[in-house]
Amino acid sequence: MSDEAVKQVPGSNRFLRRVVLIGIVVVATCLLILVMIPTLLVATGLGPSIFLNHERYRSISPDGQYEVKIYRRADFPAFDILDPSGTITIDIRKTGALGAFNAIEFQLHEMDELLEPELEWTSTEVTIDEIDFHNEYRFVLRFPGQ
Repeated sequence: MSDEAVKQVPGSNRFLRRVVLIGIVVVATCLLILVMIPTLLVATGLGPSIFLNHERYRSISPDGQYEVKIYRRADFPAFDILDPSGTITIDIRKTGALGAFNAIEFQLHEMDELLEPELEWTSTEVTIDEIDFHNEYRFVLRFPGQ
């Protein structure tokens, strides 16, 4: 074959570059969408319910006026699939009330470290001890007006 037989069509290099560039943009966009799907599902509430608060423990005061509720949820993104980190929310409210008047949130390194806590009720507050395996957390939640 002579050099004249293998002539390039004018602009074919430019066309090839455009095709490759468009292909890269399409692949990158598809990967970005694929990576964002879990985030979008969790953000909209359509994702797995593990990322929502679940009541794990409840205790009512000896006089029946107050109750402590402890909620657990997995943190997102959950980097460790088998035992992700989690957020614990402890709140105190009037028995049967919808909203809490005092609440605490804290992180657990592993979500399954949550234990059934020891509660000590007094006339002005509730003390919560031994809530997880590794840390010696001690929380004191006061009743309203105290």
